[in-house]
This record gives sequence, C-alpha cells and structure tokens, in this order.
Amino acid sequence: MKLNDEIQWTQEAPEVCTDDVNNFWPYLPHRPVIKQEGSTKVRPVFEASAREKSTPSSSQCLNCGPNLIEFNPSLLLRLRERKYGVSADSEKAFLQVSVRKSDGDYLRLLWWTESGQLKVCRHARVVFGVVSSPFSLGAVLKFHLERLSEDPHYNKRVLVTLKQSFYVDNVVASVDREEELYQFIQVAKDVISKGMFRLRSWQYTGDKEISVSSVFWYIME
Repeated sequence: MKLNDEIQWTQEAPEVCTDDVNNFWPYLPHRPVIKQEGSTKVRPVFEASAREKSTPSSSQCLNCGPNLIEFNPSLLLRLRERKYGVSADSEKAFLQVSVRKSDGDYLRLLWWTESGQLKVCRHARVVFGVVSSPFSLGAVLKFHLERLSEDPHYNKRVLVTLKQSFYVDNVVASVDREEELYQFIQVAKDVISKGMFRLRSWQYTGDKEISVSSVFWYIME
C-alpha cells in the first residue's frame, strides 16, 4: 500500500516529518484490516495502547475525558423515548478534526515506501484508536452546535435534540410524529454539513427495525 494512494487516511491523516527518526517520540504501531465490502478495502488500525515493559503507552499519557460507556443506558432510553427512533453515523468523523503540528509529534508512525525507504510521518488529523480521540471529537461537535444554536434559520427544538443526541460519531434520537422525523433528518444534515461533517446510514423505526449498540429495535403498535 502506497503512502499517497487513493486510500483516504493516507491522504488526509499523516504529514511528512523531516526530524531525525532517532528523536525520542512515540510511534503508533499499525496493521491493515482488509474488508471485502465497502468503498475502503484496506483500513489501517492504530494501537496507541501498545507499550514496552515498564513504560506507559501513549494512551496512558493522555486525558481520555469522561467514560462514554456510562452514557449507553441514556442512549438506549433516548431511542425509545418517543414513537419514532432515529439513528445515523458521521462519515469519517475523526478525519474532519485537525491536530496541531506540535501535537502531531506524539502521533507519529513509520512507513516503508515502495522504494524501500523508511518514512517518518505524523498525523494531521485525530486518530481513531487513541484514547482521547472520542472526547476530542465530541468537544468539536459540541462547539459547532453551540455556535449555530442562535441561528434563526434552524429550528431551535431540533438543534437542542441534535445536541443531546451525539454519542461519539453516532446520532441517536427519537421524535413523536413522522413529519418531525423528516424535519429532524434534514436539519441535522444541514447543520452538521456546516462543520464539514456528513451524516449517513440513516435508520428509523416504523416499518423496519434498526440496530443501535448491536441491538435491534422496532416499533410495536
């Protein structure tokens, strides 16, 4: 796999770093995950929890923020609160959040080029697999939604619902009426696109079941 090929992460995530490879910086180990389906056939997975004996890992040196697992019960209750449950996920959400160059030195990786040269890179975007990344993404989304909360072009009730509906890169909410459902989907798409995010894979209860947190849900009349 080339460093500058069509795979999205290699185009957006790393920046070339010219510093000496022997400098004392952590390097993220990574391995490919191959998928037979979908548009991205090969996806790299980074392991920030890897460490040497008697030394902390990169993730152990970072503030991870609140434990998001504790929000799972409220997530499921939110889905079932009203008649129509709705969910979506944000496409490549972590890659939409930039990392300062100085912080990128703590997100380095090594890469072999096709010519056999060892290349030193550093990420320019938030990395999936680093313990602080979910909190960083959530903070960016919260800032974006609060900035638009006073925009008269958007329904305030929908904005409040959307702000309460994010779980990492997923949206989980519920509404009372079918017309509210379609309004929520449209407003959510428009608002999130202002921050260069894209909501996709929309699912909602009604005439079909949906999957949230690996559990299938459907409406019983």
